[in-house]
Amino acid sequence: MKKVNKNVLKEGGLIIQRDPDHYAIRLKMPVGRITPEQLRKIADVAEKDGRGYAHISSRQGVEIPWIPMEKMFDVVEDLATAELYAGSCGPRVRNVTGCPGTECCSFAQIDTWDLGKKLSDRYVGQQVPHKFKISLSGCTNFCSNPLINDVGIIGRIKPKLIPEKCTGCGLCVRVCRTKSIALEDDDTPVIDRKSCIDCGF
Repeated sequence: MKKVNKNVLKEGGLIIQRDPDHYAIRLKMPVGRITPEQLRKIADVAEKDGRGYAHISSRQGVEIPWIPMEKMFDVVEDLATAELYAGSCGPRVRNVTGCPGTECCSFAQIDTWDLGKKLSDRYVGQQVPHKFKISLSGCTNFCSNPLINDVGIIGRIKPKLIPEKCTGCGLCVRVCRTKSIALEDDDTPVIDRKSCIDCGF
């Protein structure tokens, strides 16, 4: 095998291990989504070329360790047959993380998968001065920790009173988690915008 620049490989998601003859392949998985075919391919590669296990990273990706240096590029090609591609490391835009979004979660206000995939296709792997992280949260529960990423996108919805549909029942007051809604004397709801977190619940 010809000599390779380990720093360049690392930036492309091929990370040398403590044992210099083996690499971990970090895979790019926008918003942590993975198909059954991809799961099977990861399992096959881990058993055939690694040591029978994979690691789920803190950024919702998968790393397959213990890939012998001489087999690394063949393994990368094999993974690509299941649309699994090496991610990024070093001073690059990292894997975009996110919660399940409106597709699955009853609290979510935005489609995190669609937006996350677009952001991933456009930015992941681009060189920047320091590692750069993006996270999407479908609502103000912040399940994907958007507030501790370099860019955090949070789905919010500003509640609005529609007088002709309001019966004055007070249900909105009872379900508001931040106690930001109160009823006036005529049973009209009033929203305290300072404490409202725009959860839409």
